[in-house]
Amino acid sequence: FRSLMHRAPLSVSNASSRLKAPTNFKRPPPIKTDLPAKSTTPGSTPTSGSSSASAKAGVISKAATLRSTSGVVATRTTTATTGLATKKRKADAADLVPSIAKKSPRSTNTTPSGAAVPAAPAVLLEVHQEEEAKLQTLRTELSQKQDRIGDLNRRKQELFAQVTQAELNIEDLIRNKGDLEEREKTSLEMHDMEVDSIQSQKDMLEVQLQSTQLQLSQINEDIQRLEETIRGQDVQMKDLESAKTSLSEDLQLSEQQLRDRVTVIGNQRDLIERNKQRIKYLAEESVRDEEIRKKLHNMIQELKGNIRVFCRVRPRLESEKVDEEALHFAEDDETSITVAGASEMSVDGQREQNREYRFNFDRVFKPNALQHEVFQEISQLVQSALDGYKVCIFAYGQTGSGKTFTMEGGKGSQRSDLNKGMIPRAVDQIFASIARLQQKGWSYAVSANFLEIYNESVRDLLATSSAAADESKCDIKHGMHGDTVITNVTTVTVSSAVEVDPLLVRASQNRAVAETKCNERSSRSHSVFQLKLVGTNSLTQQSISGQLNLIDLAGSERLDRKST
Repeated sequence: FRSLMHRAPLSVSNASSRLKAPTNFKRPPPIKTDLPAKSTTPGSTPTSGSSSASAKAGVISKAATLRSTSGVVATRTTTATTGLATKKRKADAADLVPSIAKKSPRSTNTTPSGAAVPAAPAVLLEVHQEEEAKLQTLRTELSQKQDRIGDLNRRKQELFAQVTQAELNIEDLIRNKGDLEEREKTSLEMHDMEVDSIQSQKDMLEVQLQSTQLQLSQINEDIQRLEETIRGQDVQMKDLESAKTSLSEDLQLSEQQLRDRVTVIGNQRDLIERNKQRIKYLAEESVRDEEIRKKLHNMIQELKGNIRVFCRVRPRLESEKVDEEALHFAEDDETSITVAGASEMSVDGQREQNREYRFNFDRVFKPNALQHEVFQEISQLVQSALDGYKVCIFAYGQTGSGKTFTMEGGKGSQRSDLNKGMIPRAVDQIFASIARLQQKGWSYAVSANFLEIYNESVRDLLATSSAAADESKCDIKHGMHGDTVITNVTTVTVSSAVEVDPLLVRASQNRAVAETKCNERSSRSHSVFQLKLVGTNSLTQQSISGQLNLIDLAGSERLDRKST
């Protein structure tokens, strides 16, 4: 029984959904242990035997009631357990009643709960006398039962505590039952909502089914049309088969033509390979021809003279008064000029003599000569710079004789391609030759600088400003291999002729000029434009280094005339 009570809460929690609280639960009344005195009158209603039997029946009834109540608590997990406890109590009562009925056949016993015990049958009356001897034994057993009752009272208190706990458990179960019912109600509502949703889906599916049936009918019609199309395509397939046969014949013919063309292509490849070899040979020949050209070109320059002097006469200005007969140019000679001297009287004073002075140059340019005519004479020297030589061209003469115009070209309104000077024309020729030599494997690195020698000092004309040019201190140093290096000079790498024009403008702005009696704005310094050329040939692995110096010298007048 204790084992059942200990397992009861676990069973309650597991079977709470099937348990219902008892509606007529009452606590059993306390068991009385005092018994009435034994009656000696045979006809008296309560006799000692009957009283003992009645007390025994009461004890059994209350024990059965307690067992029944406890059975409800202990075995409420299933209805089958309660049924087994009830059958056991009935069996115990059936074993005890016959022995009591033999002692008092005519007495009627009642249980503490008021239930009547039926009279003993006639067979039990016959054995009444025999049971009288057992009465003493029953008294002894009654004493033992009373002790047992005391134990049962103590057990009853324990059971009352367990019943109280069971009541609490029942209340928890009732609450849990309410929660479960609420959950079940919610679940039913959700189920109803799902049923409604399923019903709406069913309606939608029915509509879709009708639409699908309509589409199916349309598909069947399309299938019929496609079958007709297939029959038509079968006819076309037959036509295509015949066309395929014709194309197969054409394909065979094309394959034959392709094989012929492959043969032609092979021949062309052989020809291309031979042409490549020819091009390679011509390239090598071109390199050799370039070497021969350099040798012959420089040989010609040496035959003409490594040092040449040209004379250029500028046109007469409107403000100048010069005798037109003072200068004489020969028609068939471009290398001499005749200057007429002052008239002198003879020794005897009878006649006047005219003296003439003849000067010879490598070339004489008349006043009507243009810039490009002058450059043609020095262009071969520019080519020598590309071939690895150091070339220097000076412009020397009096102030106002046209040195700066010859070297740099016209300025302001006179600036035009026709009046371009030797410096820009030399730069154009150099970059044009570099582009031509690239086809022969040559590549050049070109750098430029612009200097001024003024009052025994060297100034950098490519400085950012005239003040910076004055502050820069450039020194001339000579190397062991004959090369000249100028320190603290601005060197600009140029890759085209267009990049040189801004350098000339900047140098012209920084150059020192002032007014003299010979020229309103006369140059009082030497300007030196240097172009360094470093070339390498990727085919022959040759390398050369050349330099072109274009110099505009200061005016050559005497100080008493120039008043500088």
